[in-house]
Amino acid sequence: MASEVEQAAVALAIEQPAWGQARASNELLKRGISISPFGVRSVWARHDLTTMKLRLRALEAKMAQERLILTESQLAALDHTRTKTKSPQTNGIVERFNKTLLDEFYRIAFRKKVYDAIAELQVDLDLWIDDHNQVRTHQGRYCFGKTPMQTFLDATPLARDKQIGGATPQTYAA
Repeated sequence: MASEVEQAAVALAIEQPAWGQARASNELLKRGISISPFGVRSVWARHDLTTMKLRLRALEAKMAQERLILTESQLAALDHTRTKTKSPQTNGIVERFNKTLLDEFYRIAFRKKVYDAIAELQVDLDLWIDDHNQVRTHQGRYCFGKTPMQTFLDATPLARDKQIGGATPQTYAA
């Protein structure tokens, strides 16, 4: 394997520790680097980056090396509690998105940067949400490797065709 491919896979593992092998492979392909998900796994195994926990530690080490230190409030923000499963208050899709948001944004953002104001965090969150919805390909239900925005746009004509009695979104807003 070429050293630049291996270096790119390691750098991506540290840059985005929550991403799995398939996602990392897809993102590297977008950058013009061809490596299979199994190839990503092999690289990560050689560099002791096989789990998200190990990749998060590598990110923390990198940030410490660059002399960025997390505050107590940032460390406390990394804790996550789950909603009890199968309870009426639990919405599975929202719970999954919250986990994705925690793993792919907050845990990484608080390891990379010290925020002095909520507004700074909001700017970074808005950029992440935009990337999540319009740039990042999704493998989940209905997306099939497309972005959520593309999935939404592709389904819009179908949804219009299925509207009952000519109802429009404005009908329900009233």
